[in-house]
Amino acid sequence: MEKRIGVLIASEQPQVRDIFEGMVKKEGAMVIARARDVNSALRLARHLRPDAALIDTYLPHVIGLDANRLSRTGGLDAATIISGEMSRTQVILMDARHSGAVDGTGEYLLTRESAWGKMPLRFRELYRDAARPAGLIFASADAVTQPVAAEAGGDRLSTPERFMLVGGLGIFAGWFLTLTMVGALVGIPLAAAGALTMLAGLAVRRLSSRRARQRAGRRGSTGL
Repeated sequence: MEKRIGVLIASEQPQVRDIFEGMVKKEGAMVIARARDVNSALRLARHLRPDAALIDTYLPHVIGLDANRLSRTGGLDAATIISGEMSRTQVILMDARHSGAVDGTGEYLLTRESAWGKMPLRFRELYRDAARPAGLIFASADAVTQPVAAEAGGDRLSTPERFMLVGGLGIFAGWFLTLTMVGALVGIPLAAAGALTMLAGLAVRRLSSRRARQRAGRRGSTGL
């Protein structure tokens, strides 16, 4: 029987801890402890030696020091210490605030950036590589409510793809009407409108890709 992976989760906010636990259980792993500050996270990690630790970046050093901004960025400190002391524990540092997980609604998937975009983060794959830990892993929680709806209703096109599809159909229809000579007065403007729509779709897709790269760059620079 395959061993279940034990995970320590740490976040000050109860709703974020609940989201973390939901993602852990979805992967077939189990939560063995929940911490709400750096001190409790380190104490539990040293005592339990978890297979993995999922830590909120904004984990405070001590509860109740809200006036001290530095006290609310202890997640990296905790993750670094656990990773350094426990070579068999894979540590995942989670930016819950910017990922939108703080609202506590919907279903979330643990992901990390790669050369091919965002990829799902699987606990079992991490545990198989635990003998060769990759250091800290910086991850985010992405809502999966929209993809689930898409699966229920079939494949759906993104907004840029819709623009390009409509534009392509407009060009084809305009070209066809122009060739028939009967609807040339309608076909030429229709083809031109289709071309503009397709160009708009390409522009939107390019802008979306640029913003995604910028977000990935900011997340990477924050994690250094």
